[in-house]
Amino acid sequence: MDSGGLNKVTYFQQRLAETRMWCPSRVGATDPATQLRTTQLRPFELMEIGDGLWGTSVSGRQQIVEQLATRRSLLLQTQNSALVPIAQASAGGCILVFDLDGSLSDGAAEVATQGFF
Repeated sequence: MDSGGLNKVTYFQQRLAETRMWCPSRVGATDPATQLRTTQLRPFELMEIGDGLWGTSVSGRQQIVEQLATRRSLLLQTQNSALVPIAQASAGGCILVFDLDGSLSDGAAEVATQGFF
């Protein structure tokens, strides 16, 4: 994780604020697989062909997430989006967590999230 010299808490808070800026215009998306992730933010383009994320090491997955977060940050900068202060970023929202290793590869997560996972 390249935190750009920030301590881990500050870095997490920055990424959380960026997420908070990215998601509101996409909340209520009828097609989360394409509306929450623009073409530039699709992780499958960053992965090798094969078993997808299941065939990727934990450090490889972390690298993919970091690359996506960096892309999203750059997209927000090009849109001249001001970051939401951290106190507001944590108010009234939820953080979605997905444990790939704790999930079955039976397609249920894909169906339940309309293709997001």
